[in-house]
Amino acid sequence: GVSASHQGTKLSITVPKQFHGPVTIGYRVMDATEDPDRMVEGKVRLTVRDRPDPPTDVQVAPNPPRGATVTFTAGNDNGAEITSFVLLDTLTNQEYTCPGTSAGCDVNNLQLGERHAFKVAAVNQVGRSDFSRPSPAVMIDVKPGRPDPPTCQPDDGQITCSWDPPTNEGSAIQRYVLNVNNGTQKTVGGNDTT
Repeated sequence: GVSASHQGTKLSITVPKQFHGPVTIGYRVMDATEDPDRMVEGKVRLTVRDRPDPPTDVQVAPNPPRGATVTFTAGNDNGAEITSFVLLDTLTNQEYTCPGTSAGCDVNNLQLGERHAFKVAAVNQVGRSDFSRPSPAVMIDVKPGRPDPPTCQPDDGQITCSWDPPTNEGSAIQRYVLNVNNGTQKTVGGNDTT
């Protein structure tokens, strides 16, 4: 437990390792007369603080068009209020600061077409916690725009169609699927436009 000792006017307080939180120590002072009517009492109140414990249960969800929402459960503040959180994108090693005490944060301008996972650290007046375990990774991407209708020309018993690629801010287009009125589908690679 907590112990206290004194030497003259110096009071030493010892707390167990890993202890955090408030401590109150009572004391009595008597003068040389040792008259109990002249004794006074007082209290010393202090708070033992440490950097916070790491957050747990880190989750990430896509937040289109180029972002993610990272949520987590804050760890123990260890005697000093948590003032912010630091998110680490494990793909890019980029850090993001989330001010305040909310157990969630939006992150923007992420690399598209990539799987992102995040670790989270808590910050208080004493310092920054270790980072949490990483969240499961999620794909951050946006779907491509709709292509304009293709231009089709008959060609000796078949039809040849061509189109302009659609606007695409996300990962590379993997394939195009052309639907013909009779229910037939034709799939071509993402770099093909005919």
